[in-house]
Amino acid sequence: MSLSLRFLLLALFSMIGAALQVNAPSIGGGYGIIVLASALSILYLPPYLASLAVLAGSIASLPIVYFSGSMFLLVALLGALLRPPFVLLSGLIGARLGPVAGVLAYAALDPLIAFSTAIAYYGNDGIHVGVAVYDVIVAVLAYLAYKAHSERGPLGLLTSLVGSLTYLASTMFYLAPLAAVGGLAVAVTSVLPRQLAISKPLALASLALLALGVLAGLQAVTVNLSLLLYPFKPSSYTEDRWSIDSEPCGRIANVFEGVYDPERLRIVHECGVVEGVIAGPPTLAEDGDINFDVRVEYSSVEPLQSLGSIVLRGGKVHVEIVPEDRGLLEAYGYKLCVGDRVRVWGPIVVDTDHAQWTEVHPALGLEVLRRGGGPCIIFEFGSS
Repeated sequence: MSLSLRFLLLALFSMIGAALQVNAPSIGGGYGIIVLASALSILYLPPYLASLAVLAGSIASLPIVYFSGSMFLLVALLGALLRPPFVLLSGLIGARLGPVAGVLAYAALDPLIAFSTAIAYYGNDGIHVGVAVYDVIVAVLAYLAYKAHSERGPLGLLTSLVGSLTYLASTMFYLAPLAAVGGLAVAVTSVLPRQLAISKPLALASLALLALGVLAGLQAVTVNLSLLLYPFKPSSYTEDRWSIDSEPCGRIANVFEGVYDPERLRIVHECGVVEGVIAGPPTLAEDGDINFDVRVEYSSVEPLQSLGSIVLRGGKVHVEIVPEDRGLLEAYGYKLCVGDRVRVWGPIVVDTDHAQWTEVHPALGLEVLRRGGGPCIIFEFGSS
């Protein structure tokens, strides 16, 4: 393959990856496919051309991001500015010390910047960008694809990329464990030299595991693909992109009206009902939202909890009541207590600015089924 064709293909792949980026502070990487595209550019192109391919792709993605409202435009702009220097620096390291060093440099640099940015901006909440280490796994997958190409030619590259992309589709928002393992198995076995007698049986076993894993985790994989491909959905460019029509929430033209920065939220289910116990004191956020976490005992929808929910919220679902809906608490004296058993309904979303954890946001209905015995918070704006 000629150098110019490699450049064009990697620029195109970078455009797709940058358009699929979610809100950071992992600005240099952006999670997922853009990391794969950037790492492959480092491996397949000279440093300056790799940087230029990623720059061209990142700039070309900006209209998609802007018109689909899929993420913060500022984050996309910063990614377009910062990602190419990261790629250039990593490419120069790779040219001097070898391809492994280049990819590892890129995989280490982005989480370092992400954590530094997050801790400086969010303080202790900076731990929420812990998924930045995800970039390390994706960079390794890129190297496996590159290695597979050298060992098995174009078919090896294609096989490894299929495994890598399946892994991403199985882990990006919701975890489909067996499908993720199958994807990794395909990516790893694709690098085995042709001369090894065990390579063909292992490759076939890996493909079988991949197929079985996708079938077993189809629900999570489907949700992931729907959320991940949001910028390329035709409906994302229409006025009713955030409309819902589902009971008990009803028909709403823009469910995110009154929601702070709706570009960070992606709808998993139009309307879900969650019952459980309030865990931890409810709080009033700076944007006026009433926030609390629910330890779920019943849910009308599956899957409900993303990987971010499990890792960073202990399996609890986050709930936010926007200022326009504070009246939901009027019947309860604007009081919520730790241990209250509540029923909440509203759109089930992932917050791409907070490690893709699951939320009911905005909560469109709330019932306190039973008062708990923990500390209570009385919100003053509703008290007499």
